[in-house]
Amino acid sequence: MLMRMSFRCASLYMLLVAAATHNALAATHMRSTEERVSLIELYTSEGCSSCPPAEAWFNALKTDPRLWRQIVPVAFHVDYWDHLGWQDRYAKPEFTERQQDYQMTGAVRVVYTPGMIIDGREWRGWFDRQSLPSASMEKAGVLQATLDESILSAEFFPSKALKAPLILNVALLGFGLSVDVARGENGGKKLEHDFTVLGMETFSLVTGKAKFQWNASLKPLISKSKETPRGIALWVTEAGKPRPLQATGAWLP
Repeated sequence: MLMRMSFRCASLYMLLVAAATHNALAATHMRSTEERVSLIELYTSEGCSSCPPAEAWFNALKTDPRLWRQIVPVAFHVDYWDHLGWQDRYAKPEFTERQQDYQMTGAVRVVYTPGMIIDGREWRGWFDRQSLPSASMEKAGVLQATLDESILSAEFFPSKALKAPLILNVALLGFGLSVDVARGENGGKKLEHDFTVLGMETFSLVTGKAKFQWNASLKPLISKSKETPRGIALWVTEAGKPRPLQATGAWLP
């Protein structure tokens, strides 16, 4: 009897240890360098015949040694191609509006796909197969965060005092997404997507100067996602200004 009870206690202990270990591993930690980390935005669509080559180039950033440390790539699928015979399931009108906002601020001359924006500025180097711009040595401050289950805690220590409000932008990213396109300009092609923004949320903070903190639940954002997020990207902006101040990101378990 004692031996059976001891075995049960040992089994329960192992289960508790395993559960605690799982919870510890489930937390995702992110931390930028003090130098500016480049947010690389790709605006794309499954209905655009010029986009697959750009996405193939973009997808290769998965193996770039600078990933998450110096560069944070995010791919926004826009919806203004959807009326030409194929509806992109990852396209959202708010992503189109984001690209249009860049045009309104003068960061891009015209809205188009594939379009790339690096640190809030248009970059056409991809068309000439140029390398990404060198990492910026500009001091931006440290952005760090922890995602535990669905609770996100983030802190930003800017290199210089900033006036509130600051906005924390959070994007859940999909990887290894494969789509057989039946119609439109890419009809008959199998498209592969990485760094795809599955959903995005913004959180405003109206207090702070030398340190900014956010605590938020991402459960609503996660529950609305059509795919399982495999990555997360965070960046901080000033209210009304799309140019990122600092960015960070990570793979999700």
